[in-house]
Amino acid sequence: MSLTKEEMLEVNFAFSGGGARAALGTIGFLEGAQEAGFLDCIMATAGIAGSTWALASWISSGLDIPQFREFFIKRLSISLISTPLRVKNTVILVKFCYEQPPSIVDLYGNWLANAFLGKNLTLDFGVDANLVYLASTVKNDLPSQVDRISAARYPFSVYTAIQEGSHEFF
Repeated sequence: MSLTKEEMLEVNFAFSGGGARAALGTIGFLEGAQEAGFLDCIMATAGIAGSTWALASWISSGLDIPQFREFFIKRLSISLISTPLRVKNTVILVKFCYEQPPSIVDLYGNWLANAFLGKNLTLDFGVDANLVYLASTVKNDLPSQVDRISAARYPFSVYTAIQEGSHEFF
């Protein structure tokens, strides 16, 4: 079937936050869109927190949705405890250097980055402490995402996170 530019359907999706629940919901929704035949119509996506982890790791993986779902579920079962102590200490050291109090969220963010975006269990921290997890893992993946998005194999995605209580976006 051939469509003119005016007939082409353009779809954008915004996905909610909420950790693993939001990530799995996002993946399920994308899989449903693929089964319904309109995944290719998605021009852009936006996610907050958990859904951002799903979107960023899906595009970085280069996998189709069913393969990615299996990959993601396997990665979701990676134990926080198995993350090397050296990496955890580095997370705390970065927070200390930027005079920010470390918290359990730092360890959880480290686990998320390693489980869903990291190619291995070592992290190369970026310059801005507020973007430590994103900069440490995605900076190597962003060029591949640009290539995939430019070739229209994946939708353009906006990744966001909100720090509760601060009303600041990073």
